[in-house]
Amino acid sequence: MYSDYGNADHAVGNLIESNLFQEQVIPVGATGVWYFTFDAKMGNLGGASTALAFIKTLDPNAGWAMTNFITADMTFIPTTWGDYMVSIDVTGLDGQILQFGFASTAANYEPADLLRQRCLHVRRHRAEPGHVHGRRQEPLPLV
Repeated sequence: MYSDYGNADHAVGNLIESNLFQEQVIPVGATGVWYFTFDAKMGNLGGASTALAFIKTLDPNAGWAMTNFITADMTFIPTTWGDYMVSIDVTGLDGQILQFGFASTAANYEPADLLRQRCLHVRRHRAEPGHVHGRRQEPLPLV
């Protein structure tokens, strides 16, 4: 993932945010904690550029209001692959839009590249001791 370097606003120092995400509707009656797990490492992120992973929910019945924005700062992660996770309790979020993915912010054409792989869909964690970051998980159906 990297910034929109074709955007002329870079040249005047405006912040440019790029987002890469998937979305799904939270089914009626969904409960419990859902996890977004992924592997990531530092790419070419320089200057004042920042990167994050996120889970966001939007309520279409309230003018698309953002009801949750949960993040993990990826700006200073190591250059070696690591496991990361962001989670949300979906209880009471029936019919809302769930987005999960990555964002980077840059200005002045500074590099904003975060490398990620093995991005898993949001899943329900099976509560089994000894499984770090929910590696044993049950996929949720995408609606």
